[in-house]
Amino acid sequence: MRMGKEIKMKTYDALSKQFEYVKTGNGFAEIPSENILECTEWLKNEAGYDYLEMITASDHNEKFLLVYTLINVVDKTDIIIRTSVPREKPEIDSLSNIWTGADFQEREIFDLMGIVFKGHKNLKRIVLWDGFEGHPQRKDFKDVI
Repeated sequence: MRMGKEIKMKTYDALSKQFEYVKTGNGFAEIPSENILECTEWLKNEAGYDYLEMITASDHNEKFLLVYTLINVVDKTDIIIRTSVPREKPEIDSLSNIWTGADFQEREIFDLMGIVFKGHKNLKRIVLWDGFEGHPQRKDFKDVI
């Protein structure tokens, strides 16, 4: 287990050296949303994080926080990436061209939170029906029933 932690810390260090805008600490890397594609491509191609375990999003009133967990299957380590998008224009590049597993996860976040994943080939509702108005996991959602 100790070796996995050392590999993970080396990855965080290498990421922050490769990209000066990346902040690391507290067990995750903070990446500006406009740089998510560049950093995650580097993590996959150069650092071996070849599996996207999950993407999740949460509403923090003025912004939405997105958290990505990536796995290096060979080294058996994970890395956590955090980023945020503003509530006024909630959009970020899609990772579905890097990891096909991002496809349904991004669609679910789009459906329930209203975050647009730019470049996604099939960004449409996946949980709710097409005529549903709003995004029920937002704090400002008001159910009409």
